[in-house]
Amino acid sequence: MKKFLFIGIDFSKSKFDVSVIEEIERKNIAQATFENSETDYRNFPKWTSKQSKIKWDDWRFCGEHTGLYSRGLSDYLAGKQLFIWLENPLQIKRSSGIKRAKNDPFGQCTKPGRTKYGFLLY
Repeated sequence: MKKFLFIGIDFSKSKFDVSVIEEIERKNIAQATFENSETDYRNFPKWTSKQSKIKWDDWRFCGEHTGLYSRGLSDYLAGKQLFIWLENPLQIKRSSGIKRAKNDPFGQCTKPGRTKYGFLLY
């Protein structure tokens, strides 16, 4: 059976928060914050590869389409032939059934937020 690694991304102007879930266990295995910069775009896949033994081909990235904030990383990942799904923010909000505070950095990456949403979409 093929395993997938789901990576939820919460974009902002200066940084992006990530949460990683392995498909089989369906549990959060890692979280991190990266600067929204070219340097961290390159560091992000390296960090992700250390979180699981699942191959790059089987990684699934899911994030909220935030225009310019999400464009740099999504272009970088797509250029590396990695699968990234950017969803309409209203769709994510309506599907999660939760309310979160603005100061909750991983609120949309952890269950039942973005990574779980990406997992269910796939």
